[in-house]
Amino acid sequence: MPALPADIIRATRRARIVTREDATLLSRFPSARDQVKAPEPGFFESAADASAVLTIKAALTSSFRRRFAVAIDEVVWIDPTATVPTYSLTDTELGFDGPVLVTRWRADLDAALTEIEVIG
Repeated sequence: MPALPADIIRATRRARIVTREDATLLSRFPSARDQVKAPEPGFFESAADASAVLTIKAALTSSFRRRFAVAIDEVVWIDPTATVPTYSLTDTELGFDGPVLVTRWRADLDAALTEIEVIG
């Protein structure tokens, strides 16, 4: 199968590293690190596409998130292939009421309980 001219250009062009700086993020998290020395791989047709993705990623990571460990007194099965495992968590003691995303799940069948770690 012969290579198309567009594929040859894409495969032989020089790599380009697109960076983004956010003064607000650095002021909130002074120990935040950049990834200039070890950039995250991504393959984009243009630098504008890479910048757009970095902007979306910064919007997600620059928001303050809290982690919680939740123990449930029954076995709960979570299937991440069916849907993104999200729940609503209310904790009056810690002053949190909002949506959370499951980051870790452990079912103990002997004790009939589930432990999950969520971020929200």
